[in-house]
Amino acid sequence: MAYQLYIDEFFAVNFGMDLMLLYLLKRVLKLRTPGRRLLLSALFGGLWACLAILFRLQAGAYLYGAADRVPEAAVYGLRLFGWVLDTSVPGLVMVRLAFAPSGPAQLARWFLLLLLEAACAGGIMEFLRPCIRPAEGLPLLAFGFLAAGTGFLLRFLWLQGWKTRQARASYCQVTLKAGGRSVAAVGYLDTGNRLYEPGSGAPVNIVSDSVWKKLWRPGMEQISVPFRTVGSPWGLMEGTRIEAMEVREEDGRVRRCLAPLVARAPFPLTETGGYDMLLHEGNPWKDGQKGGNAHGD
Repeated sequence: MAYQLYIDEFFAVNFGMDLMLLYLLKRVLKLRTPGRRLLLSALFGGLWACLAILFRLQAGAYLYGAADRVPEAAVYGLRLFGWVLDTSVPGLVMVRLAFAPSGPAQLARWFLLLLLEAACAGGIMEFLRPCIRPAEGLPLLAFGFLAAGTGFLLRFLWLQGWKTRQARASYCQVTLKAGGRSVAAVGYLDTGNRLYEPGSGAPVNIVSDSVWKKLWRPGMEQISVPFRTVGSPWGLMEGTRIEAMEVREEDGRVRRCLAPLVARAPFPLTETGGYDMLLHEGNPWKDGQKGGNAHGD
């Protein structure tokens, strides 16, 4: 079966896709890269794609004519070499030309992001392939809309993942100690928590109803903490002082706060149940040692 390859159209398609993926990577990473660097990088990608397809055609013709003489291992080796030509080398060079990363580690991360974008875009193209008539191909206008839609979708997915990572970075394991008891909780560092106890000026950490029931015992100091929210212009929360509060961070470091003030939330803290305590950023922390036991005495 014979195929016709129009090298100018092949170059234009690859140049356009590379430019779209590079621009999307620029937006995702929030980099200030001049447009000429993106154009230069996409130009390199388009030219490399043309050279790579010519190499693969020549190699395929050679293997077809010498099928009886070429070992199977050599065939797999040539395929692997073709994959490197098609992905690794041009991707790394394109990222280097477009964004000038500061080191090998940053270059590798940005290259992997570019590969992820290309994989997602390629998957969308394959999904729409049955809707395209082979004789007509994909119209240029439709290709433009498809490229723009792919870019918006990838950016949306990236932003959602970034928001999830930011939220998880604010989570931490907390141990509350009161009356010889240790109560474990999942804390969330809420930078919007500006609640202070008026009498002492101490920051107030808000716990869920379930955590409060584990902490509170008759005879403990009872403190009324006034608060205001959008739905409740005036209210009082039950509060008390406990012996200590320990927080284990992601790097293993344990921070300790002596005699913190905690209050019972009059409403659910979260609908998803991801955390059951709002930590105040004004707590007087004492840094502990890395790798300590947050549940120990």
